[in-house]
Amino acid sequence: MNSSIVISSELSPKKNVTKSIDNFLNAFKPHEVKMGTKLLLHFDEKSEAYYLMCHLDGKVLARHCDLEASLDAGEDDEIYKLNREITEDQPAYKLMEEDAENGRSFEDLVLEYETSYHPQKSLKVYGGQHRLRAIIKAQHVKGSVLHGVRVYFDLSREQKVEIATVSNTSIA
Repeated sequence: MNSSIVISSELSPKKNVTKSIDNFLNAFKPHEVKMGTKLLLHFDEKSEAYYLMCHLDGKVLARHCDLEASLDAGEDDEIYKLNREITEDQPAYKLMEEDAENGRSFEDLVLEYETSYHPQKSLKVYGGQHRLRAIIKAQHVKGSVLHGVRVYFDLSREQKVEIATVSNTSIA
């Protein structure tokens, strides 16, 4: 396991999870790791999923995030896409886009590091797709801006559905 990760003694992630974390860290080198800080491995007891919280550059997110994440590799599941429709004509989204162009740092973008399909877009987006769309559009305007991400690893189909649902549910 990568020396940049702290794992609580009560956690015991499976080998495939630790391998996926190592691959993510090698591929993306989050800001905290570049600065010599260790990342804490988190565990969501409800979904039994492991994740890291860290920061990635907006240009990295724009290049590697998949806004069309699906439940399974090769699946074109229109019944349950993992993202809501992006509504770019809404005033709140327009403000978000303007904020991104002015260097706003967004937090809690929910991703899974998943390379089985579209490996060049290995950060599958389960929450924060509107913020990510604004970040992508602002890349021509702003330089390096860090954004907070929660990255899950080695999720089952059921975990993906649960995490996407929780990440995209708002209370009216």
